[in-house]
Amino acid sequence: MLASDILPPRTVSSRGMKRMLDRLETDSPGNYTFKLIPPSPSRSVRGREQAKRSSQGMPGEGRGAGQSQPITKISAISGSDFPWLPKSALNSPTGLAFLYTKTPHTPYQPRLAIAPPFPITSETETTDRETLLQSIDPPLHVAIILIRYGYVAIAIAHDETIVVSKTDTRWVPNKHRAGGQSANRFKRSREKWAREFFDKSARLATERFNAYPHHIDHLIFGGDKHVINQFIDRATLPNNLSDRILTRRLNTLRPNRNALKDATRQTWSSTIYEIAE
Repeated sequence: MLASDILPPRTVSSRGMKRMLDRLETDSPGNYTFKLIPPSPSRSVRGREQAKRSSQGMPGEGRGAGQSQPITKISAISGSDFPWLPKSALNSPTGLAFLYTKTPHTPYQPRLAIAPPFPITSETETTDRETLLQSIDPPLHVAIILIRYGYVAIAIAHDETIVVSKTDTRWVPNKHRAGGQSANRFKRSREKWAREFFDKSARLATERFNAYPHHIDHLIFGGDKHVINQFIDRATLPNNLSDRILTRRLNTLRPNRNALKDATRQTWSSTIYEIAE
């Protein structure tokens, strides 16, 4: 297979995924099947400490924790049928859904792989569209925190619809050009302002999340990765949400209400890997 035969990964929204399945049902009715493979326990939803262990190569709980080898179950299928899949796909923290199609004169052939937005919970083979959607796009309650220095946006979305939201700003100084003692004072002051900003943001999140009447299935972050890590290290998240943090991060330039809408779309989007026909 030539490199030109491999298409770049593409991101598909929840609505785009439904349209793709509609076309599949029209073009190949009864001639397709999906194999759904869950992620390794160490690569699914995990708390901050386990993520830190993995990034540092330290041993942790669960099979394969702290290692970078492909997921065993996914490798078993992709090794023969999908040898062109990149390691990023094999290491998907949400698992993979493999699509096979056939014609009246040919057996099932591998066609594409889907990294879903949320972890697949059980190994399944299905030809039913609704079963597939329930596995890769379930109607979940997801908390969203978008954060950069001085800006935070908090939401809860259910089935890709925002049902709770709150934004806030707090001035955090950015630069100081002078040196010496003045720079040291500035650094200490900035760290103090940052701590106060994180504490206030955590209180806002706790108030909204604790008041929500339904169980929150996952928490996902977006914004500046360095700031996100600082916030997670300092904040106390409510209702054991630290154990339900999705590992991927949302792209957000300025946390605000418009960014929450885009973040929700990103949260429910899948990545598709395929070869040119």
